[in-house]
Amino acid sequence: MERMDRKLILETVDMVARTAATNGLVHKPDEFLQLFTFKVTNGQGANGGIHRDKIGERKWGKPYPIVRLGVQSHHTSRERGMALNLKKHTGKVDKVWQQASLFAKGGDWLMVEYTHIHCHPVIGGFVSDNAYYHGLAAICHEVAHAAQFWNHEVQCDAKCERVKAPVAHGEEFKHIYRNLRRTFGLLRLKGTWLLDEQRAEAA
Repeated sequence: MERMDRKLILETVDMVARTAATNGLVHKPDEFLQLFTFKVTNGQGANGGIHRDKIGERKWGKPYPIVRLGVQSHHTSRERGMALNLKKHTGKVDKVWQQASLFAKGGDWLMVEYTHIHCHPVIGGFVSDNAYYHGLAAICHEVAHAAQFWNHEVQCDAKCERVKAPVAHGEEFKHIYRNLRRTFGLLRLKGTWLLDEQRAEAA
């Protein structure tokens, strides 16, 4: 399975960010889209959130939503996932990575999620031979983080005080991520690890 190329990644991130805005998942959606920033890296990592540029010794600029996605991210590469597995989990491989290893040995591609949501029917992991679905799910995950922390910043400004920081993978994140995954049809079939689209294509 080939990885997504940079152009497709850029187009997909833009599409998902706009969907988050039009679906009512972010406060001040026009400003969110205007400030939204995306960076492709050559690494393996992926993250989303809020960033502030330093503009002086003790001054920071206005916060803006950002997503970074490595083109070698384990979300889109089974081989890279197995390497990450060995690197991060040597001596204590958790059940999710054991499962990923079993799927890989069988020639299947498992999109891996965090352990506490991996088996969730909407925002959990899934099996698909289409690299685009793996990349799209990873992008939805990171845009959900960017939206979540952007909403927190907007709330802080509105109340003129600091509001308790949200839990990174808490209920607000799950709500946003779930909405995006449903919008793009990235739902696992009941009782299987296959996506709805993959079953439809096979029919």
